[in-house]
Amino acid sequence: MIKFSIIIPVYNTAKYLHRCINSCINQTYNNIEIICIDDYSNDNSKEILKQFQKNDTRIKCFFHSKNKSQFIARRTGIENSIGDYILFLDSDDYLNLNACALLKNEIQKTSPDIIQFDSLEVPSNKKRFLPFYNTSKACLEAYLDKENRCSPIVWIKAYARSVIIEAYKSMDDFYASGSEDLYTSIVISFYAKTFGYLKKPLINYSVTTGWTRKREYSLEIYKQWLTSYHTVIVKINEFIAKNIPELKDKCLGMELYLLKDFLFNRIPSDIPKELKFQFFDILPSYFSKEVIYDYFEETIQKSNKYNTYLDFNGSFKSKTKKILKVVLLYIKSLFKLDTIHDRACNKISVNGYTT
Repeated sequence: MIKFSIIIPVYNTAKYLHRCINSCINQTYNNIEIICIDDYSNDNSKEILKQFQKNDTRIKCFFHSKNKSQFIARRTGIENSIGDYILFLDSDDYLNLNACALLKNEIQKTSPDIIQFDSLEVPSNKKRFLPFYNTSKACLEAYLDKENRCSPIVWIKAYARSVIIEAYKSMDDFYASGSEDLYTSIVISFYAKTFGYLKKPLINYSVTTGWTRKREYSLEIYKQWLTSYHTVIVKINEFIAKNIPELKDKCLGMELYLLKDFLFNRIPSDIPKELKFQFFDILPSYFSKEVIYDYFEETIQKSNKYNTYLDFNGSFKSKTKKILKVVLLYIKSLFKLDTIHDRACNKISVNGYTT
């Protein structure tokens, strides 16, 4: 019988733990183990986990002596697992009660290295159907695309144990506070040979409880996040260069995707103006200047008829295409870029920068 290891990193999510763990305990298919890793929580998560472990022999709990990040917590879970297939579950989400039963039935047909499934957003009950690619090459190219055409989320897939073990041997430990799923998914997909897809929502994703909804206004927090993103970019570049050098040129697309992800998901729209200026001052220390430039150029070009309001160290309000080059020149100067794309427009001057 196929055994599933459900790995649950936990950090200050006591409010949601009962719902999450009960969704595992009450699976209609019971050949499972539930591995919970408390990453040095400062709420009562640890006490809740100990009580669950006491009441169900399928539950194994591990407690980090310091906060190490979700990336390391998952590794702790993998190293202490014995299942044939591994599932990752965030502690504020929960499984459908027949998730493992449906996965077992599908896995028995073809024994894929990776099997992807759908999710359900709660509380809206909106189904999320993410792109599926059935070869390693297609997955890797999609992950490296600037639009990230293949979702890097690790909790919408079940993984064969042999592939997970091989992948994690290839990944170094580091403190990750964002974007680590992309690194993990790229490495796992490299080692996977067969892929399956179960077109059913098996997991309930809580859209109101994750980090993307939190408002943070500390420059130090931004630096921590940016360090994580930068480390992921470096790790992916190193892995691709070593194992798939023919895809090395596509890594700039991956970096552009991560920049977009950071700006859209990490920066609140109502961030104080002074902090916004400080943030943009440090951004080139973590992302390549060419990628930053390409992002702003793309953003301006996509705006409706070039009506643009760009607010960082200054404001640009434009009614015509003429402003584009001046804005880009300003960005070039701000980030000390050596090159700038040519634009056909009339001579115009803003804040001292003249086309």
